[in-house]
Amino acid sequence: MAAEGRVVHAETQRFIAGRMKVRVHTVAVGHLPVLTAPEAVVDIVRASRARGRVGDGSGGRPAWRRPEIEQGE
Repeated sequence: MAAEGRVVHAETQRFIAGRMKVRVHTVAVGHLPVLTAPEAVVDIVRASRARGRVGDGSGGRPAWRRPEIEQGE
């Protein structure tokens, strides 16, 4: 989460993250951490990958959003 971002309020970011049930990493940067703190972004991606969340073939999508997983109808 970009703690100093002004585009989306921090409480709104936390609320959305809570609904998505995701792990939140807070970095004291503005709205575009990929430009202002690329090393922090890389560290977060590497940590996620180590937990098996990135690069597992899911594209980061939850199971219900993956077309290769059959959905019960």
